[in-house]
Amino acid sequence: MVSQRMDDAVTEVLSSIILLMIAVAVFASGALVVYNSVNTYSEDYEQPAVTIIGTIQGPYIVLDHTGGHGLSLETTKVTFTVGGDTYAGTINQHDWMSTAAMENGKWNIGEQVMFDGNAPPGGSGEIPAGGDPQKGGEEPPGGEEPPAGGEEPPEKPPKGGEEEPKGGGEDPPEEPPAEGGEPEGPSESVFEGLKVEVTVLDLRTNTVIMTGVLQSGEENADPEVITKAATLITSYSARLHCEYDFHGYTEERARKFLYWEQEEPSVIFETDWVVVGSQSGSDFEDICGLNLNTEYVFKARIRYVKDEGVQMKEGVELSFTTFDEMVGQWFFEEGSGTTAHDSSRYANNGVIEGATFVPPGILPPPDLGNYALQFDGIDDMVTVGDASWLRLYEQFSVEAWVKPFYDDTVGCAGDIKATVMSGDVNVHYEPDIVAIDDTSSGGDDENKFYLLAYRTDSYEGVIETVYLDEDGRITGKEDFISVGAEYCEPDIAYLSAENYVIVWSALDLHSILVTVVSINTEGTITRHGEQSFAGSGREPNCVVVNGGADYHILAVSLGGEITGAGTLMTFHIDASGDDIQFRATTPLDAKRCSATDLARVGHGACAIVYCGGEDDVPPGDPPEGDAAVLILQTFSVSPLGSITPLSIFSNPLSSFGEPAIAQLEGSNVYVIAVGFTSGDSGVLYTIKIHMAGGEIEHTFSDYFYLSEKSSDEPTVISVNDHMVAVVFGGNCDGGICFTFEVTSGGILSHLDTKIYDTGGFSSAIIRMKNPTERYLIVFGAGDCYAEGRCVSSLIFQQTVLKTILNKQSAYGLFATDSKVFVVLNDRQILSCDIKPEVWNFIALTSAPLIGENVNLYINGNWKAPGYRTSPLEPETSPLIIGGISGVIDEVTLYRRTLTPEEIRTHYFS
Repeated sequence: MVSQRMDDAVTEVLSSIILLMIAVAVFASGALVVYNSVNTYSEDYEQPAVTIIGTIQGPYIVLDHTGGHGLSLETTKVTFTVGGDTYAGTINQHDWMSTAAMENGKWNIGEQVMFDGNAPPGGSGEIPAGGDPQKGGEEPPGGEEPPAGGEEPPEKPPKGGEEEPKGGGEDPPEEPPAEGGEPEGPSESVFEGLKVEVTVLDLRTNTVIMTGVLQSGEENADPEVITKAATLITSYSARLHCEYDFHGYTEERARKFLYWEQEEPSVIFETDWVVVGSQSGSDFEDICGLNLNTEYVFKARIRYVKDEGVQMKEGVELSFTTFDEMVGQWFFEEGSGTTAHDSSRYANNGVIEGATFVPPGILPPPDLGNYALQFDGIDDMVTVGDASWLRLYEQFSVEAWVKPFYDDTVGCAGDIKATVMSGDVNVHYEPDIVAIDDTSSGGDDENKFYLLAYRTDSYEGVIETVYLDEDGRITGKEDFISVGAEYCEPDIAYLSAENYVIVWSALDLHSILVTVVSINTEGTITRHGEQSFAGSGREPNCVVVNGGADYHILAVSLGGEITGAGTLMTFHIDASGDDIQFRATTPLDAKRCSATDLARVGHGACAIVYCGGEDDVPPGDPPEGDAAVLILQTFSVSPLGSITPLSIFSNPLSSFGEPAIAQLEGSNVYVIAVGFTSGDSGVLYTIKIHMAGGEIEHTFSDYFYLSEKSSDEPTVISVNDHMVAVVFGGNCDGGICFTFEVTSGGILSHLDTKIYDTGGFSSAIIRMKNPTERYLIVFGAGDCYAEGRCVSSLIFQQTVLKTILNKQSAYGLFATDSKVFVVLNDRQILSCDIKPEVWNFIALTSAPLIGENVNLYINGNWKAPGYRTSPLEPETSPLIIGGISGVIDEVTLYRRTLTPEEIRTHYFS
């Protein structure tokens, strides 16, 4: 053994010198083909990395080992095909190498394999395992004819240096040339005019190390078939492969596979014949109904017509073993160390990196043993090396016990977290708030000023600038002005530069007040124009709908206090904000109208939404029993402020309520929220509004009834181009915020709900300046609170997932602290809720491709269906367990679909 290792070492050291010698020899004679090892079929052994140079030198085919691993003479098979005749066998079966070179059992760098074209070993066909017929072994099977037109191969010439005969096919020199030098022999090649091919195969790994054509030419070969290694092996199925070459035969060509259990060779199964359309190529067939954990032997067979008779030929026999149903199970019971042992028969032991063993704690109903693994959610994991049985395919199941830790900093898109309540603030009733843009007036926008408007309990209108910290707490006030008594329900709109407009409703509901202020970079408030206008209604809402560089056209909508009609008004405001002029007014369509809300629809148009009724109702009479509808009206507003009605759309409601509308960012989809005065839960609608041929077209797309009682004065804000947040005042029962996903087609999907410990009858929500993922909500005071409440919450705009179990893009279970996600073929399939800080038994099953074939179970109960359209990718990356912030235990993988009954049993057992 020591001598062999020394020989290998010397071989490596001398490789550079020998390579140079070989290069000289190769380029001094004929064809040159260089190959590196390719095409690995086995997953269980390392593929040899080898460089071999093939040349034709006189009557010899010479293969030079020029780099890489030494190759075993027993497991390295070489196939020479000359003019269609095949000579094959392992190197140790032939005298293709010198005796000295064969002593250490390896084909090393600088050594040559030489095939003598004048004395090929025994005729065409495979060399049997019994030995080389030239050395007295058995004759090759099949009685194949000798090469070169049917002549017997000549005997090797006697030693003694006789004169070399001329011409191809004549006697070769006495001995093969010395290794590393140019072979001696006649200049005419015995291979002249014939096609010469070479293949070198590592039998241990079924790896083709070298294959190619050294010389093109004529061939007179029988068809060939090569059995290839099986793939996609499961517990009950496998895919068999073959390669074929019919060498010009054009009549009936077909292939099939034969297979049998290693322990029962007398029972042979056959696939059907499959007609082959091409002269050469590869093919495969999936076989099913196998027994798990069983070794099978198989081979390929081809059929063709020769001499008006049907002939058949078979490839070599190969084998594979089907998997057990359970291909991995990790209990994490070690208690210490860095190895996570696999309790299945496959011993897929994992390497623990950073994770720590902890007691699993009390967990009814099962007992999870003495230990589980805890992960920090950053870089702790268990890495299990790749193996073919871990490459799940069609039928599979995954089970795991998971206890995620609560984490405010990560979550799913739409999650409302990291909530901060600032406590009582000097905000009494009906607040509105906006973030002040410092950059428009030369500031750096770092000052966290916000403009706040509200009324006091004595109906005094107040405007303030306040500071907010990064968590949304009001930390101080910069400036304060009063707009006088008996003004309420303010609404703020941004004009330009430093200017903002606030519209107030008079307490007597017969006038409105329009106030323009500017806010400098220090937060100082300067009052500009302020004027009262006649206007019957309540709860004004305003938006800039038209204008130019030196003026703005402001639209104001008013509700009619349920028993009266609503109104749309327009005003002209100059660039300084000092001059405010009334322009036009028009009643809304319904004879009765509650509060309104409006949104800009492109330049020069707006949409107003309100709950209304068509019947006349005497002042003071309740609307009970009278049908209510949600009404959307659109108007165009000219640069002079004139109003032109465009269209109207309505939808029945269960009762009267107060609406809010907001445009989904970068979309023509608008979201409408309605809170009902009857105390019922609110409802969400989506509607598409867009300009077409000078008209505004709109169609309702979707609706969603909210799960919580959400009945008071909603506000809506677009979070991004696919998500909105909706807030309702608490009315003593607590404020509520909902998040929804909205598709480009207007389809709604509920994401999250947060109930705040606040009271109040009104609310406002804005995106904070910094951080922009945090949203500030101001709730007005109500019967339960003397002062209003200010809260802020982080709304996640993207989903941050952590790994439970993952095989790269093929399959994975991921989680936040409150949801679990299934990813197959790099695509999220389904998800459902789990609970933080407690144990959850998670089971994933996948059946064959029929309908909803993917299912997720939590604690033994079916939760969510999904489907995939193709088998899983055969991902070769390691299997990763862990990555979440939490604890994981008893992870199990199966290569079949568990039944719901089995999953419930596993949960309770």
